[in-house]
Amino acid sequence: MVAGGLLDEVAHFLTALLLLQALPPELRAKIAVPALIGSVAIDLDHLPGYLGNNFLMVGAGSARPATHSLVTPLVLLVLALTLRRHRTLFLGLVLGIGLHFFRDLAEGNGSGVPLLWPLSERSFSYPHGAYVALMAGVVAADLLLALLSPRARTAVP
Repeated sequence: MVAGGLLDEVAHFLTALLLLQALPPELRAKIAVPALIGSVAIDLDHLPGYLGNNFLMVGAGSARPATHSLVTPLVLLVLALTLRRHRTLFLGLVLGIGLHFFRDLAEGNGSGVPLLWPLSERSFSYPHGAYVALMAGVVAADLLLALLSPRARTAVP
């Protein structure tokens, strides 16, 4: 379980990193750190369950806690609007959590994500193959952007 969990967190981090590379450099510089933190920190909500306390779980057979719903990024968006001094931090966390959900939705184990909790306990998902195809496109786009960047053109020996 620990090894699988560590691999899962690495996959979440790499998914976010690859998607962040597609952003304009100025924006990426502002939100990359909180987005990368958010992409893995959201899974801290699993700790009570691992310790035998399931108070955060959505339903009896749920694989994900209630904090793996749209409530979490909505709360962070409200904080971003309210605490303007820390807006970039909260918006980066929202992006990172969104990217985490993007990957969780495609897990092949059928667990899904309870996005609409507390309105519904239904879990949502999409095919893992679609995630793989999307990420292949992201990698291709990142490579193309890297090749077309002014730094890449001046770095040729």
